[in-house]
Amino acid sequence: MFGPTGKPRRRAVIPRNNEDPLAGVLRCGVCNGHMRIAQSSRNGAPRAACASAHQRGTCEHTRSFDMDVLLEDASAKIQVELLSPKAIEEAMRAWKEERKNDRNKGSEHAKLERRRCVLTTEIERLSYAIANSRRKPDELLKRIDECDLERESIEDRLRLLGGRGENVIGSIARNSVTDTFRRLEG
Repeated sequence: MFGPTGKPRRRAVIPRNNEDPLAGVLRCGVCNGHMRIAQSSRNGAPRAACASAHQRGTCEHTRSFDMDVLLEDASAKIQVELLSPKAIEEAMRAWKEERKNDRNKGSEHAKLERRRCVLTTEIERLSYAIANSRRKPDELLKRIDECDLERESIEDRLRLLGGRGENVIGSIARNSVTDTFRRLEG
């Protein structure tokens, strides 16, 4: 009965009247609650009303609507809005634009990943040079800091693009640089 959060699990709304195409789809414009078949009109047609207003009285939207009129209106709007050549052309244009943006985003993501890999390799080489050098590594440390700052900005950009912020190679390189500095200090 209770899920991992300790709250009761709610069943999905399954319309009981499967004959009506709008069953389970209508929402109240005031409280955004479910609309349900609450009444019948004079000719016996079903009428939909806000379930909160009808059952509990917690919504002030007490008006009911004839389901036949709603269905006719919805089907007319579907034909006008979705099946007209202009609407189809506009939808295709939007879809193509979205695909183009996704490709651009993917290519930018790949470029940033390659640059991050190059920076990680450079940081590893510089840390190896520091570990095996007998001179003061001031210039190398400065270059490592620059590369690390650039890599962090790339990781931030990748996070904004929706990619993983740091991959396994980046974490290994960061740990190896940290280990190198610990050996130098110790």
